[in-house]
Amino acid sequence: MRSLTALPAALSACLLLTAAPPAGAASSSGPIPITADDTRNSAIYAAPADDLNVAVEPVDVDYSDVEPLDDRPFYVALRGAYTVAADDTGDVGHVAGSGVFGLDLESTFDIPLTRFEAEVGFLSARGRKSGATLALFSLYRDLAEVFSLKPYVGVGVGFVVDSGGGGQGQNTEQTGFTWHLTGGLSLDWSDDTVIDVGYRYLDVDDGARGIGDGTSRGRHDIFTGVRFKL
Repeated sequence: MRSLTALPAALSACLLLTAAPPAGAASSSGPIPITADDTRNSAIYAAPADDLNVAVEPVDVDYSDVEPLDDRPFYVALRGAYTVAADDTGDVGHVAGSGVFGLDLESTFDIPLTRFEAEVGFLSARGRKSGATLALFSLYRDLAEVFSLKPYVGVGVGFVVDSGGGGQGQNTEQTGFTWHLTGGLSLDWSDDTVIDVGYRYLDVDDGARGIGDGTSRGRHDIFTGVRFKL
């Protein structure tokens, strides 16, 4: 009799054990995320069997405020300069002009905020009919932008060919080594145009006479220019 009385309780316990889900099994309440489709700006979910009729609405993302990356590495530039002082002589009034071909090293070689320039121009010597031809190869480093202006510093080396450096009545060419230190500010006038203004100290070897009245090795120039992205 006692065994017959305990039989219903044992059957109830067995039914409860078989109905309980295994430990660690996922709950069927609510959708289960699987993947995210970023190109369609929407999420894809696997819904349980009783929720298959529930539609998932796509989420629109506004990218209008995201600025596109300008990856154009090449540019050309025109520059003009005026000498405000010259070492040893104090002579002023020389002018210079040059054309530039530039390469943004960040876009091509992943060197941040660095530019390479090849520059060819002329230097005048006041009181002489002929001046000198200048060639420079320079590296520039752009600094942090301040009030829409971007400061930069640069250094370069090159050579000067003086077509009239042999003295009075002579027309012999003389070539001298030159180097420069430069600092300036640039302003992005448009997506394609950058305006430059700055200072350059240009040191010319004694082999190229006539720069700075033939006795000065250096000149202090104020320059301005325009860069055009290609």
